[in-house]
Amino acid sequence: MTAFAVVGGLALAGSAPAQAATSGRYLVTVDSKSVSQQLVDALGIADEIQYEGGVAGFTATLTERQKAILESDSRILGVAAADQVVEGQAQTIPSHVLTAEADKAPVRAGDGVSNYNGPAVAVIDSGVSAHPDYNLAKQVNCFGSGSAEDANGHGTGVSGYMAALDNSVGSVGIAPGAPIYSVRALDKNNRGDTSTLMCALDWVSANAKTYNIKVVNMSLATYGTDDGNCGRSNGDVIHQAICELESKGIVTVGSAGNTTEDLAGWIPAAYNETLAVTNIANYDGKPGGLGSAPCGVQTRDDTPSNTSNFAASASDQAHTIAAPGMCPYTTKKGGGFAYIQSGTSMAAAAVSGVVLDCLSSGGSCVGKSPAQVRAQVIAQAKAATNRGRTFQGDPTRGTAGRYFGYMVSTVPTGSAPEPTATPTASPTATPTSTPKPTATPTATPTPTPTSTAVRDTEKPTVRITSPASGTTISGSIRLVASASDNVGVTAVAFYAGSTKLGNGVKQSNGTWTLSASSASYPNGSYQVTAKAQDKAANVGTSAAITLRVAN
Repeated sequence: MTAFAVVGGLALAGSAPAQAATSGRYLVTVDSKSVSQQLVDALGIADEIQYEGGVAGFTATLTERQKAILESDSRILGVAAADQVVEGQAQTIPSHVLTAEADKAPVRAGDGVSNYNGPAVAVIDSGVSAHPDYNLAKQVNCFGSGSAEDANGHGTGVSGYMAALDNSVGSVGIAPGAPIYSVRALDKNNRGDTSTLMCALDWVSANAKTYNIKVVNMSLATYGTDDGNCGRSNGDVIHQAICELESKGIVTVGSAGNTTEDLAGWIPAAYNETLAVTNIANYDGKPGGLGSAPCGVQTRDDTPSNTSNFAASASDQAHTIAAPGMCPYTTKKGGGFAYIQSGTSMAAAAVSGVVLDCLSSGGSCVGKSPAQVRAQVIAQAKAATNRGRTFQGDPTRGTAGRYFGYMVSTVPTGSAPEPTATPTASPTATPTSTPKPTATPTATPTPTPTSTAVRDTEKPTVRITSPASGTTISGSIRLVASASDNVGVTAVAFYAGSTKLGNGVKQSNGTWTLSASSASYPNGSYQVTAKAQDKAANVGTSAAITLRVAN
């Protein structure tokens, strides 16, 4: 007797013919994800891909019998051939290219011609995977094992945003076709440490002359400060390495960070030798604030991301510039294109593209020192305001205490003023040791400041009370912080480096707690801080504690 099983109303024979004729590969969509799995199991289908987004279904190779059964089932929404060739029909000119005026002379990005004639860039990141739409010249791995390929996807997105080819297909970058030297210093979780970052900087220093590398893109950040002495006063080895690059004529570009605070506490952006980049929304490539976000964010057009860090001191303002980093459309691992996570990481990539253009043959930065290059690029951005290239919060419409810089532009201005010396900061403790890329922002509308309002500017104070610094943890952990403010604390969040661990929950005794797990963190030491926010959006940061993960 032949056995039958009934699954969701579909009768299936318990035995199948020894040889089933293959029909081909198909895309199958159904009315729910649970039905999709039931059908796969009941029919014995070896599915290749299960859809987990907004559409339920799968891709699989089907026999004629399986295809016929599926087509007769009322829960099936569609069965379509999977091998129909799809071709791209046009190159997209992303809004960040228009915002930076890279579509204009001398770059003319978007005209379908890649004629780049400038230096190379080193991308210190999670790695950069090969992609048909940019010029990946070499891959280097600063981990003791594993591949030099992109472990996360972050570096691949950064590279296309900066330098995607101008070839009438896919996307285009601000410096189309610039040679990319990938130096992998971050892991699959976008985390690295001092040793991998030093390895990357050392490789660039040793090989820059050979490969004509003139720009280093560092879309990452960790806690630290500028001692005003190239790291020789406070023992900052990362600062020392970047100053070594500076002495060799190499320009460093770094993301300001995404924690809504003074970038003076984040390296490499805090260093005077780094062109620090803040994140501004510009969805249509035009000023005026009329663009609409093409991704799931709420930040208004032509305003700063509410997670972007900013400059406060005059010395930091002198090396800070703004760039578009919201809803970035760029290259993805596997050869595709998509909108990816927003942040100062992508804004930094845009500025690296502008620096590459400025250093290209005939550019305004050719023959200049890194300090002069920074001054030139900032001068170009300032000059763009005369063409109406402004945003709410730039120096022409500034916010007290928060300097985001002028919006970056590729359009030359001629000669720029000589850079001025910056004051020397007091020595500080050795910077923390876990560099991390900037986190994905969760953007909300940035309120427009008024000149007459009396604003609370006092930051809350916050302190981590448990566990004690130096504690070794494994598995679950409970973080506890106390916070106070002249008006009142509205939120407390905990961070490991620049990675947000989560929001604390206020307890009846007034403390804020968060239960977290170390399971996804590689073994090693991490700097953990708490950030408290008040009703006026002032943010205070605790002293860091060191926790050692030993899973």
